Amino acid sequence: MSEKIKIYVWPDGDWYSEEDIVDFEWLGKSDDFKEYEVPIELEADDIDELISLNALPGMLPDKPVGLEHQGIVSVPEGCILIVHHSKDIEYNAVTMLEDKLIVNAPGVYVEVITPKEGEKDA
Repeated sequence: MSEKIKIYVWPDGDWYSEEDIVDFEWLGKSDDFKEYEVPIELEADDIDELISLNALPGMLPDKPVGLEHQGIVSVPEGCILIVHHSKDIEYNAVTMLEDKLIVNAPGVYVEVITPKEGEKDA
């Protein structure tokens, strides 16, 4: 398990790590920040991207209002997973976070291709 560091994120997307803050009053920021833990090896640009995608663990509610959980799908070994999306998707709409691949884009659907028997080792 990787080491974590606490960061403080404000609604406007500004953030500071616990190592950067000596005194909250000195920052001159409001006290409506939220706390998150991120892997210590992430660079500042990576954290900026995750914040912009609302992709930090705990940023999204467990069960977002208006959405229905469709369940977890397991792709069998040897299969290929293809993600279809609109041609105007931005490359930063796809990110990796620990053991999750997060796709934040409308009109996305997936296709699973299963090799025919006897062709798995080809």
